[in-house]
Amino acid sequence: MKERPRINYFRIKIILWVLVIGGFFIWLNFCLAATNDVVVNEIMYDLPGTDSKHEWIEILNISGTEIDLTDWKFNDGSNHILNEPPENGGQGSLKISSGEYLILTGDAITFLTDHPGFSGTVIDTAMSLKNTIATLKILDSEGNKIDSVTYEITWGADGNGKSLEKINPQDTNTQNNWRESVLDGGSPGILNSSGQEISPGKEPPTEEPTTEGRIPPTTANQPPLAEAGPDMTALVNREMFFDASQSYDPDDDSLTYFWNFGDGATDIEKRTSHIYLYPGQYIVSLLVDDGEFSDLDIITANIYSPSVIISEFIPNPPGEDEENEWIELFNQSGQIVNLTNWQLDDQTEDSPPFIFPINSLIAPGQFLIIRRPISQIALDNDRDQVRLLYPDGSLAMEISYSGETAEGSAIAFDGQDYFGTKVPTPGAINIISAIGLASGDKNLFTNNPQPIIQETQEPPGILAQTNLNQGQTLSPLSQPSRAETSQPVKSAKEIAQQTEKSGWSSQQAAALGQSSRPTQKANLILTLSIIISGSLLASWFLIRLKKPKTH
Repeated sequence: MKERPRINYFRIKIILWVLVIGGFFIWLNFCLAATNDVVVNEIMYDLPGTDSKHEWIEILNISGTEIDLTDWKFNDGSNHILNEPPENGGQGSLKISSGEYLILTGDAITFLTDHPGFSGTVIDTAMSLKNTIATLKILDSEGNKIDSVTYEITWGADGNGKSLEKINPQDTNTQNNWRESVLDGGSPGILNSSGQEISPGKEPPTEEPTTEGRIPPTTANQPPLAEAGPDMTALVNREMFFDASQSYDPDDDSLTYFWNFGDGATDIEKRTSHIYLYPGQYIVSLLVDDGEFSDLDIITANIYSPSVIISEFIPNPPGEDEENEWIELFNQSGQIVNLTNWQLDDQTEDSPPFIFPINSLIAPGQFLIIRRPISQIALDNDRDQVRLLYPDGSLAMEISYSGETAEGSAIAFDGQDYFGTKVPTPGAINIISAIGLASGDKNLFTNNPQPIIQETQEPPGILAQTNLNQGQTLSPLSQPSRAETSQPVKSAKEIAQQTEKSGWSSQQAAALGQSSRPTQKANLILTLSIIISGSLLASWFLIRLKKPKTH
């Protein structure tokens, strides 16, 4: 009897496993995409008017097979699932055939209204595209990046009704492979108008040389973009720095620069500096030129005078505070200063600052008193601030005080520091001495403990962007030193050391000045005059007594 051949079940199992595994990978090859099989092909990111719900992008399958996009994601900063919803006739899954377009939009109904002739697939992703620069990504169901493009406003299509179109879908996502559409509204679902799309699996055509043997240029020269930087704030006689390095040319052409500082001065350097000698608002312009085209950018330089200071204020006046509080400013320059839109404020954030009305002028060497009924600034008796601000909100100077303020006492500037005084002098030169005190009050500071006072003067906030050196302060102009008096006023350091137990200290003296106190000097001169006159009168009387009588 003939023996049957033995079946090798082991080999059969191996063959079956090979078929299963091979079939699985063949199926993946048809159903899953490789990198750049699905690409972002067109972007409408900035439309005329409202962008919301009108933005869209077009993706294209450039592979040779159908790709299942179920659970794929579009990322514009946040992920959006690409499944086709059942209400659009889908089954919760999404596939894209070879060479097929797919529109992703912020609102499908709005897109179809904007493009009534479109007949392809539209997926509502509730996207929101940025108008300046953004990165868009296509991710598969596992989160793998299939395609990514970072567009910029300099690529074109910035609010003019055009879209950004990819020239060659199989090429890289650089600016040279993207162009502004020729058609208004772009070309969703059809061949891009700005370039020639390549069918899947084909190589892009090469340019034919001209009769002169050279390849003609593919693009025209594009104009440069001027960028002069932000608006600036500074003081007179301070060096300001200007930088045009953010300007650029899309074609990388060599640029020339021309600065006009608005006061007649100009410069042709990319980075330069300028000093304004007079206060005012100056219009600064930057012109960049690539030899064929040019662009102009304009900024504003607000230049302020440092001569106006807080001279004196009274937080706790006699009588009603609402009627009798005041803040005194002093113009220590030799020119009229226009305080239009300057501001006075205190520490309280819930109360608005006092804004000087138009044509608020302060004469040279003169005081200006702002009363509480006008300013509505209520100063606390124990702790508060008095701040002077420039029209743009930048800090000009600030006086902070703490500690109970005696009724009728003011806080005044003596030319170097701020001190408490029992002799308020609104509209006149400050007096910081024992004059006017009761006979038992030998010392102003020991008999009248005053609050802790701190004066600060900071550079305007925008001025920090002008690259001033750290040692370059913004203190107002210096004044002559104080005149000697019959009762010398001690320095802030001496007072702080001597009266530490009574709560006195004075920190961070301002580099400001004010005229000397002539009252004490006049009293001294008057006393000397009386003594000299009395001596002369007594001498004359003695001479008359000793003169012999004639018979």
